[in-house]
Amino acid sequence: MKLILAWLTVSALALGNLALAFHSLGPATFPAALVIAATMAAIVAASFMKLGEGLALNRVFAIGALFWLVIMFGLAGADYATRMVIGVD
Repeated sequence: MKLILAWLTVSALALGNLALAFHSLGPATFPAALVIAATMAAIVAASFMKLGEGLALNRVFAIGALFWLVIMFGLAGADYATRMVIGVD
């Protein structure tokens, strides 16, 4: 029953994300989408992956994966922010 409730919650959040794609909130659209995505990820990690009930090593690897994901996005963002546009003649 707990997994079904988690699945229904994730599905409802996905529908909320879809509705957000069609009805813009202006500058608040991107932060709202990030909050929805983070909530979905937390539900998946807690319910489906059972990180709270498993070994501590599983949580260490999950945190390590998030750490490297932040580094990857940070480096990609730095590359995008510092790239120069060169026109072709």
